[in-house]
This record gives sequence, C-alpha cells and structure tokens, in this order.
Amino acid sequence: MRKKKTVNQYFREGRLAFQNEIAVSDNPYKNDTSRAEARESGWKDAEKTFEDSKTKQDKKSEIEVGSRWLGGLVAIGLVVAVGMAFFGDGLRRART
Repeated sequence: MRKKKTVNQYFREGRLAFQNEIAVSDNPYKNDTSRAEARESGWKDAEKTFEDSKTKQDKKSEIEVGSRWLGGLVAIGLVVAVGMAFFGDGLRRART
C-alpha cells in the first residue's frame, strides 16, 4: 500500500526541483491546484533562500575587500611614519 503525500512533501519536492535547476514551470501537478501550489511555493522558497544567501555573501565579500584596503592604507601610513621618524632629521640637516 502506497502512502499519500502531504502538502509538506510537495513543498519539499518544489525545493528540490529548484536545487536541481528544474524550472518552476515544469510543475507536474498543474492540473491539481493544491499540489501545484505547494510545489511552486517550495520552489519559490528555495529561490528566496538562495538569493538571500547570495546577497549575504556579496556583502561579506565587500566588507572583506574594504578591510584589506584599509589594512593596506594603515600599513603604508606606518611605513611613512617610521621613515619620517628615522630619516626626517637627516633630510632636514642635509638641506641646511
């Protein structure tokens, strides 16, 4: 005896369809409204989850790049400051 699928199972099937790059329009339950809606809802939920994680990853990358630039600028500033501290007096004396 075969067990009937619940709405949640059609929802999960829709999520899996998205993950397997199956188009939302390739819904095999088009003639069964409740199943089709549950599957499409799962597909769209998976799409939103994917887009949200992609957005978070993009923001994280922007922060990492900005941090690297800032770190580089700080390092350059330190090198210039140390150079001025060690060689600044020598330059002033050479000019006079």
